[in-house]
Amino acid sequence: MQVVILAGGLSTRLGNITKTIPKSMVLFNNKPFIEYQIEELILNGVTDIIICVGFLSKKIINYFENSKYKKFIKFSYDGKQQLGTFGAITNAKSILNDFFFVMYGDSFLRINYKKMYLQFIHSPTTLMLSVYRNNNKIDKSNIDYKDGRIFDYNKNNNNFQYIDYGAFLIDKSLIDKYCLFRNHEDVFRENVYNKDILGYEVFDRFYQIGSIDGINEFKKYIGKHYDSNTNTL
Repeated sequence: MQVVILAGGLSTRLGNITKTIPKSMVLFNNKPFIEYQIEELILNGVTDIIICVGFLSKKIINYFENSKYKKFIKFSYDGKQQLGTFGAITNAKSILNDFFFVMYGDSFLRINYKKMYLQFIHSPTTLMLSVYRNNNKIDKSNIDYKDGRIFDYNKNNNNFQYIDYGAFLIDKSLIDKYCLFRNHEDVFRENVYNKDILGYEVFDRFYQIGSIDGINEFKKYIGKHYDSNTNTL
């Protein structure tokens, strides 16, 4: 299994917190957020991780240069201009597997990657989104989901119960098909229109550090679950 982490954004919503570091490098118990992500991936059997970097990329690259996780990680540099989320995926094409996960650089997920992967590769679809029954609680729900299928992806509909959980599986063929697209959300909507998108429901809530409230919630989660003896969650 291969996972792409999108970590090249500017993180403008966090103000001074990310003035000199990328969002992924925000510290929790003296450990950057992205390291929690990587530890969780490895615990789930993922040993091929690509980090798409852009803004202040050397902060991330240098951190992992002497890390025990270095052997699991490759980097794809977005360049000086913002490529957009799908543009960053397209830019990494040469090192991508035929099927791969994508996750956001500000999301901590509790998900059975292997189960989702096996379900995806034995299905006829080219795209599978993880979804969570949110009911507009953590953030605004944006997905119409039922019985394993996604019928709509729309942030402006107040009637949806589900939200994009933060990880999706994609067939590499979609890169050529949508190579001119900048944002992954546009690819989602195209696949909804073409009825070529499935959902995988997750029952443990996600955490995100894309906002101050999200940072505070993750701090609380760390406070309850962090093991100081092993330095892990």
